Amino acid sequence: MENPSSEMLTFYLSQEELFTSLAYLRLPGILGLDGSVFDQLTPEQTRLSIGIAERALIARCFLTVQPNEQQLQPAPILLAALLTCARPQHTLIVTRHRPDQTFNYFFHTVNENTIFHTQNFPGVHQFIRLTPQQIAAN
Repeated sequence: MENPSSEMLTFYLSQEELFTSLAYLRLPGILGLDGSVFDQLTPEQTRLSIGIAERALIARCFLTVQPNEQQLQPAPILLAALLTCARPQHTLIVTRHRPDQTFNYFFHTVNENTIFHTQNFPGVHQFIRLTPQQIAAN
């Protein structure tokens, strides 16, 4: 059987979940994330948005309470993916233009860990961990 850590993994985060995750990881941001979405919100609206995102991350097991700890911890896959995107050794950016829309595709690598990040739907970010075999095949 193949090692589960080498299998492809896909997950989606809303922009609010992504901002909240980055705050838990103490990371400033990643390419493709527009921080201006909170500029027009009041402080109360921002707190509410982040609180809802935090509960969604807990419900989806991206944030967990560790035994004997009082604070939430990011799940290993979330940590690995966002660290790769925030602090890559190499990044490839592919931009695709259509008459009505532009898509940006980000490929970030750290050692043999490659994360593909895009935003296919406004406010929803997709992350795919690519295996070395998938990269070599293409």
